[in-house]
Amino acid sequence: MVAVIPAAGLGKRMVELTKDLPKPMLKVWGKPILEHIIMQMRKGGIDTIILIVGYKKQKIMDYFGNGSRFGVNIVYAIQDKPRGQTEALLRAAPYLDTDMFFVQMADILVPWWWYGTLKLYVTNNITGGVITVNANGDYRAGAGVILDENNNVLDVVEKPQDPEQKFEWNNSGIMLLNRRIISYLPKDFNDTQEIYIAEIIQNMLRAGEAFRGYPIEAHYYDFKNREAFEHYRNRRTPLFLR
Repeated sequence: MVAVIPAAGLGKRMVELTKDLPKPMLKVWGKPILEHIIMQMRKGGIDTIILIVGYKKQKIMDYFGNGSRFGVNIVYAIQDKPRGQTEALLRAAPYLDTDMFFVQMADILVPWWWYGTLKLYVTNNITGGVITVNANGDYRAGAGVILDENNNVLDVVEKPQDPEQKFEWNNSGIMLLNRRIISYLPKDFNDTQEIYIAEIIQNMLRAGEAFRGYPIEAHYYDFKNREAFEHYRNRRTPLFLR
């Protein structure tokens, strides 16, 4: 199984800590965040990881190398300018040789068993993939998700601005996607343009593609900003990491 991890960002919300290190390399519970993610992926059956690197990329590449030290195969795609998640996915496209692949943000950590659970959610009628969601996130700063009673995705809105529009669910930053998403990606980007994966999924829904939502609440760690990072760093190491 293959996973794509966009890890090229500047870490602007943690600038005091990311002057010398990219955010995914910040240490918590004795190891870089990204190492925890990769080790959980390996335990969950993911053997190939495509790392999208940019800001201080050599720090990541020198540490992880080809992945053999961690029991996985790691390939790198370079995103020299921070053009967002969708352009990162386009950079990964040449290395995707499976029908389904995971996408996980480099500041989200979950236990290994979630990966197998998500694969069980993919049925023949789910042409787009599975999106993890949670009810605790700030969808105004993320992506609001609407599910029906069977957890089919009805709509996804990136950073919704309409105060009248309410969402029960927020995108959790982990997805299992069908490779057909590549055909929906724009091919050209400019330096001021940032298109989110949620926007592509919204276009796919409107084109008739089907997605399922999977609520994920327990054992979910989002190192989104310095406050969250310090909160987790001061807590005991989770059992699934011991």
